[in-house]
Amino acid sequence: MINKLKERYQNNNRQLKLIEHFDKTFRIEDSIKWYTRQQFIYKTINRSLRTKDIDELYGYRYFIGSLSKNLSDQYNLIKDYGAKLILYHGVHLSNNEIDKLKTNEGNLISMNGFLSTTLSKSVALKFTGISNENRHRVLFEIECDTDLIESVILASIDEYSHILDEQDILFDLGATFEILSVIKYNNLYLIKIKATDEGTKIIKEYIELNRQKMITTSTIILWGILLIEMDQYDNAIKYFNYLLSNAKEENISEIYINLGLAYLKLGKIDDAIKNDHSAYDLIKRKNGLKINNHSILAYLGTAYRLNGNYEIALSFFNKYIEDLSTNQNLNILKKQNYSPALINIANIYFNMSDYDRALEMYLKSLEINIDTFSIETLQTVRNINNISTILMKQGKFHLVLEAFFHTLKVFEKCLLPTHQDIARLFINIGLTFDSVKKYDDALIYYKKALYIQKILFPIGHQDVAVTLHHMGMTFTKKCDYKNAYEVFLQALTMREEFLSFNHPDRIISLLNFGNLYLVQKNYTEAIVYYTKALDIQEKIFSHEHHIIFSTLVLIGDTYYDDDQVNDSLVYYKKALDLQKNLSNIAINQVLSIKINMGNIFLEQDNYNEAVIFYLQGFNINEKLVKLVIYNICNNFDMLSTIWKQQDKMELAFDFKQRSLKLKEKCLFDKIFRESIITDGNIVLNKEDAENEIKRRKYIITMSFRKQPIGSIMTVFVLKSFMFRFLNIK
Repeated sequence: MINKLKERYQNNNRQLKLIEHFDKTFRIEDSIKWYTRQQFIYKTINRSLRTKDIDELYGYRYFIGSLSKNLSDQYNLIKDYGAKLILYHGVHLSNNEIDKLKTNEGNLISMNGFLSTTLSKSVALKFTGISNENRHRVLFEIECDTDLIESVILASIDEYSHILDEQDILFDLGATFEILSVIKYNNLYLIKIKATDEGTKIIKEYIELNRQKMITTSTIILWGILLIEMDQYDNAIKYFNYLLSNAKEENISEIYINLGLAYLKLGKIDDAIKNDHSAYDLIKRKNGLKINNHSILAYLGTAYRLNGNYEIALSFFNKYIEDLSTNQNLNILKKQNYSPALINIANIYFNMSDYDRALEMYLKSLEINIDTFSIETLQTVRNINNISTILMKQGKFHLVLEAFFHTLKVFEKCLLPTHQDIARLFINIGLTFDSVKKYDDALIYYKKALYIQKILFPIGHQDVAVTLHHMGMTFTKKCDYKNAYEVFLQALTMREEFLSFNHPDRIISLLNFGNLYLVQKNYTEAIVYYTKALDIQEKIFSHEHHIIFSTLVLIGDTYYDDDQVNDSLVYYKKALDLQKNLSNIAINQVLSIKINMGNIFLEQDNYNEAVIFYLQGFNINEKLVKLVIYNICNNFDMLSTIWKQQDKMELAFDFKQRSLKLKEKCLFDKIFRESIITDGNIVLNKEDAENEIKRRKYIITMSFRKQPIGSIMTVFVLKSFMFRFLNIK
């Protein structure tokens, strides 16, 4: 601490002398006096607390601890002022800070530091400064009933102050307040808040849930873990790297595990896997995977899941579950570990689009949570949030929104306004609104999520890229292609920076651009991006993967829409070859391929091939394919009639023949049999007429086989044709 203070005030001789005096004379019982009288103490400590400068705080930890102890010792004396106190705190705040307070009216806040207040309103007003366009005078009016609160520590520091009669009261770290109201009077904001124990209840719950970890983990490791839980990932990495260079042997694997976790939270998956494997190798070299080190399996599983290696991820989590199950006493600690493992397995199945198995795992985890914790705990509502994502896939949007907004209430009560979980929940709410075509509402919640994420990850993160992806999809549905392009480009740039070349999320970005160009009928650019996506897919997935099948179909469809039918056939055939070895392929995709290939061969006058694919389509959806063929025949008949009316007999004959040939291939169906027998034809000469009679005799024979009684009348129809055709000169 002394070295840090000297470094900070190295050019201030007066303060350096005071620091030297502090070093020689400081006693724990004098903490309040030093804090209130010397600016090098209170300014430095409060700056460090406000900015969460972990290096500084670690150095000042002993003084902070002694100050908190002194305040606690002085707490009972505060009651001399009465049980119910009204205190004031004057400050100068920015527009953004005031907006945050307005937004969180009714919620809890905790000051980052020791909070100085006074019983005198006039004294507090002196500290509010002067309002301007960007900053405003703010007076906090703090209601504090010492008979009702147990955990909020405050003490009178008036006797230590240089200035008499300020009636100063100092709140200890961790004091929690409820925001009652934010009201503006002329050029002053009056913000009423009330001291509450609610924040301590949350802290106690956290401590209880993590008690075993706190018992078995060294204090220096816990400090770093706390940094991670505070979303201070860069500081955590810096701290654990410092520990690594000075670590005792028994702590090294724990340091690697937590380094991996911090990198994981930052989205640096490769670095996470590297550190996790270092921990894994150390643990195995020692005594095998002991029960208290099983967490490394879960961390590796999570890292591989986020890297898109789902099979490897599953293998680690299955091993983790197996090892937990070997312990016969399924105590609360084990349940706490078991439930997150089930959630991670569910997440893997969700990523693999196996929603039934994902839901099964989420429900198992929820059962453990409800059995172990209350319905209002973070563990439980997070699980409800996961289940809601499955319900959303199943189209139960009303239930989903109800669950999401319940979750939001709990999150706002228990978490900081800029917590990752709140950002992810905003995304889920946005996705639900998008699903019911409320695109403007969806964008509102995506932007809320993005606001939080940019605070947490100012230089970017794959979570930010996911939010940008969702915004781009919604902009595309709104036909706002300019904004869609901009956010898709930001997402792709971020993914190229933070993810490996072959990461699945890069494929998503490439497909997004392809789809964006496709809806604008820019087929050439669409194919460029689809092909790039396919190249990566073929490198990272098995060649018998449903994702590759879908992209092949997408490229085939794009070539088809662009009238490049030969290229379209190439990709359709590749997709059908792949489909033979796949299950769970969407039937509509296969049907679309069959119909499109039938249409292509029909345009090429290759009736045999056309009908082969149409007939294969019949096996999938008879009604739909019959309608497709019937409409094609009707179009040919209509064109034939038009050409005939214009005396262009050869063209009329050509299109009539196309219609009849296609109908002839579909004699198995009654509609086509009756149509072809009763249909008139165009013949140009006697030879054509004789061929037509032979063909119709064959059709009638086939009709008798299919439906003998119903086809007797066709003989009379044939006689009329023979009479008419054989009189052609």
